Amino acid sequence: MRMGAQKQKETDAPSKLGRRVAAVLLWGIVALLVVVACTALMYALMQQPVSQLESVVERVRRWKLASVAFQTLVCVAIVAAWPSVVVWCRRRAVIQEHEVVQVIAARWKAAALLGTYLSLVAMGPAEMFRLAGSLFQG
Repeated sequence: MRMGAQKQKETDAPSKLGRRVAAVLLWGIVALLVVVACTALMYALMQQPVSQLESVVERVRRWKLASVAFQTLVCVAIVAAWPSVVVWCRRRAVIQEHEVVQVIAARWKAAALLGTYLSLVAMGPAEMFRLAGSLFQG
């Protein structure tokens, strides 16, 4: 019996290594595609005359606000379904069994972290100052 268990462990090691290599390759391909897409976008924007760039910036600003609204809905859904999210993470071994109760209790800390993300990354400080200026301007 022991010999069979040892052989099973030996055959599991290469498959785990193969999955890790495949995951790294997948993320590398995704990163390469993002770089290519960003480079193509920069090239396309550099071909535009300066007079048209203002309309492009205005369109991007509208899409950015829609994106922030969508991300806000996703964050609210995550906080609302927090126990289900924790169970899902536990099934995928993201968190350990003994951590489940602590992570469920950390719902409002996660909400604060998501709110900070929304304000600093999704919206950005410049957009927040622009909105605050328009509110206080009258």
